Amino acid sequence: MAVDFAYKLRKRGGKGWAIRNIKLRMSRKLIYVSGLLACYRCHLDYSPEDRKVIFSNPDRHKEVVEHLEMVFHETPLESVAGILLRYPHLGETAKRIFSSYDEFIGILADDQSRTHLETLTEDRADEDEIYQRARQLSHSFREGLLDFFFDPPSKLDVLTKNYGVF
Repeated sequence: MAVDFAYKLRKRGGKGWAIRNIKLRMSRKLIYVSGLLACYRCHLDYSPEDRKVIFSNPDRHKEVVEHLEMVFHETPLESVAGILLRYPHLGETAKRIFSSYDEFIGILADDQSRTHLETLTEDRADEDEIYQRARQLSHSFREGLLDFFFDPPSKLDVLTKNYGVF
C-alpha cells in the first residue's frame, strides 16, 4: 500500500494536514496490517502437514484460492479480530488495539472534532488538545500492533520476521 502524504500536503497547501496525518497513523495502518495478516493466513490457517499436502498437489490449489478469497472478504477489523481471538493471552493487546481505534473513530464521527482536525494547521498541532489526543491514540494503537506482531508464544514474531520485515 502506498500513500503520498507529502504530495497531498504540498498540493493542498497544508489544508487538512491533521486529519490526513491521523488517518494515516490509524486507518491506513489498519489496512496495511490486515493485508499483512492475509499473507500470513496460509501459515495460520493450515497445519504444516496440511500445507505440505495442499501445496504439493496442484489439484488442491483451487482450495487455497477459495480460502484466500474468503480472507479478503473480511473487513480489516474482522481480520485483526479473528486472529487475535485465536490467542487468549493477547487479550490486553487486543483491548489496546481496539480501544484506541474505537476512540479514533469516535473523534472522526464527532462533526466538531472532525472539522477541527480538517482545519488545524501543522504549526498549531503541538498545542492542540484534539490532535494530541488523536496522536496519543495512534501511539497506543502502534504499541498494541507491535505487541501483536512480535509475540513469541503465538509465533507471529517468526512470521513477521520472515515475511513482514525484509
